[in-house]
Amino acid sequence: PGGDNAPRVGEQPKNTPKLAGRVAADFTWDVNSALQGTLGAAATYNDDYYALVPNIPWYLIESRTLLDARLGLSSRDGGWQVELAGKNLTDKEYALQTTILSGPMRYYMPGRTWSIQFRMNSH
Repeated sequence: PGGDNAPRVGEQPKNTPKLAGRVAADFTWDVNSALQGTLGAAATYNDDYYALVPNIPWYLIESRTLLDARLGLSSRDGGWQVELAGKNLTDKEYALQTTILSGPMRYYMPGRTWSIQFRMNSH
């Protein structure tokens, strides 16, 4: 009874993907005698998981792979750094949570985002 929406409690715990991981790499080089450049990238993967214990299709959060990158320039003495960063560069639409308690709702994360950060250190 219930078909696809019949609860299957206990088959998979909530918020627990079977496979999740992150791979990241950074590369730093000397631009000249006063400046350093930095390039970084990361890929994050999360397998399917259920947002709540009843394993019904509405509670299924689909797998996703996200790509992030950053490009920075800094003084070699560490006095300052400026960095351009991008998150979710493939502009993947994905939900982190879902509910039907107050009506069917999915809580989605932002698409591609960009940021510029400036840091200054006092020695």
